[in-house]
Amino acid sequence: ADLFREALGLQQWGTASLGEQPLAVVTSCAGPAPVLALQQLLPSGMLQVIAMVDSKFKEESSSVSLARHNCKPERIYAEVDATTSIEKRHCDVAHGPKEMLKGPVEDVFIGSFRCAPFLNRFSSRPGQSCFDDPHAEPFRQQWKHIRDRQPACALLVITDHEEVKKEARAGVLAFALKGRTPPPQSHPFGLLGLTNYGLDLCEVAYQDYGTPLSQSGIVIVMVRKDCGGQRAASNAVALMRLLGGKLPRTTLQELLFYDDDPRLQDVVQRQWTRMEKAREPNLNVKKQLSREAKDYGIENFAASPYHRELKSLGLAEDWFPQGSEFQQFHVSIAHESAKRNGKDSDNLVLDIWHGVKDPLWRDDGLLPGRLPNSPSGLHYTFSKHRTITGQEELLMRGFPIDRMNFKGVGDFDLVRQAVYALPVPVMGAVFLAIMLSATLGPKRKLVLKEAALAKLVALAPAPEEGRISLKSFTEGLEEVEQVSDELKLVEGRATALINMLSHGNFGATPDGDSGKALGRDEMKKMMKSLEQVASEEPVDDVMAPEVTSLNALAAGSGQEERTWERRSSTLTPPGGG
Repeated sequence: ADLFREALGLQQWGTASLGEQPLAVVTSCAGPAPVLALQQLLPSGMLQVIAMVDSKFKEESSSVSLARHNCKPERIYAEVDATTSIEKRHCDVAHGPKEMLKGPVEDVFIGSFRCAPFLNRFSSRPGQSCFDDPHAEPFRQQWKHIRDRQPACALLVITDHEEVKKEARAGVLAFALKGRTPPPQSHPFGLLGLTNYGLDLCEVAYQDYGTPLSQSGIVIVMVRKDCGGQRAASNAVALMRLLGGKLPRTTLQELLFYDDDPRLQDVVQRQWTRMEKAREPNLNVKKQLSREAKDYGIENFAASPYHRELKSLGLAEDWFPQGSEFQQFHVSIAHESAKRNGKDSDNLVLDIWHGVKDPLWRDDGLLPGRLPNSPSGLHYTFSKHRTITGQEELLMRGFPIDRMNFKGVGDFDLVRQAVYALPVPVMGAVFLAIMLSATLGPKRKLVLKEAALAKLVALAPAPEEGRISLKSFTEGLEEVEQVSDELKLVEGRATALINMLSHGNFGATPDGDSGKALGRDEMKKMMKSLEQVASEEPVDDVMAPEVTSLNALAAGSGQEERTWERRSSTLTPPGGG
């Protein structure tokens, strides 16, 4: 916090005017990181955590004990769907039902959500489109909360955009901003549908904010119009970019506990040695590991070069006590593979939860990131010959572990929570940028002259090439979506034709008479006609009207059902027979 303030020329917090009332915040699926960041930025007693809403998915949920002891929220709720009434929501602080939110509106709302569910924008199957997918529920609830409560500022973080294929990211993010619900309602679904807010966003590399993380996240800043609107949101994003690189860079090896650290000793003696062994993987994974081992001429862990190295160091007896035989073998194979592939084995960090065939590892001092649809998070460091503890994982994300209370939270739970935790320094940077740019209620703004703010914004670097910004995917969006729509129409025509050919009833009469089945020559002719249609015929007004925007595409334009006679007329080019 002090380094950020110095970077912006704010030497003392005496320049801050937050009024007499503390800053009120509500968080949703964001974990404790935002609250911990605000605790470091704000004077003591000037933060009120009204509620923390947790994720209902176990792999993403934060510990209730961790939040209660360190964030002091008035309410903690599990994430619920829109059908659950306010009166039935269970509060983990009150240990019973407690009204969600009534009374004064919070100043800042913070949330995080996945964008991967927006890949399924057109599915008509229940539970498989983003409009009813349970994994999209956090976004839907956060959108509804902002619409209904109208906080002065909303901060949202997309946590999984790197897990979406590059060619699909622009469409997914655009839908999160500009999408609409299916017809006949066709209501706004994206964040830009909240018209009382100005919005800007940027992609931030977490390593630029003093953390040894290889991932990046997309930060979305929304400011209510009467609190600064679009100008304030854009200024905040610019200041975020300005703060990037102001904290000294570090490697994960610098943050690992010493061998005699009491915190490490407590985990090893009281938790790792008593922890239940990990379950054995399925047969396919075992076969995959056996093939890898055979390639390196290693029969088992005891026969591996890494086991001999551990034995020479006197670590073979009590090494990796919480690991299964498979995980131990996995580590030894990865060690040999890294050496043969030119990796720096001394600085190598391996994600044990990831698969065997394509190891998830790094040797540059950064933690490996997550991959799509793949478990990750349990990291093994070859410099210490052990797994990284949960407290170390949190420390690498900027958590102030020396003044945190971990009572009732085991090491395995801390590791799991760290995988999805937002970095505290990133949260601190965006909060400071928002407080400099927006008015968070009466007399709630840092006293910074407009000229000084404009100077700081002018110093902010432009988004790096390849990084996502609001401008990077709104320009040319209509053209991209229109091309995608044409391809979708061709695909639909191909599916319709293949379906008719496979049933031998192309050219059926309206009364259902299938007529004469097609012979081999006729089928070849039809396939040749299809190729000509796909390569030459423009989009016609029978299959679909012209679609030029993401909203029209999301509304399902051109998807009306048609008779076989009308379909066949569009599939057959002139003279096609």
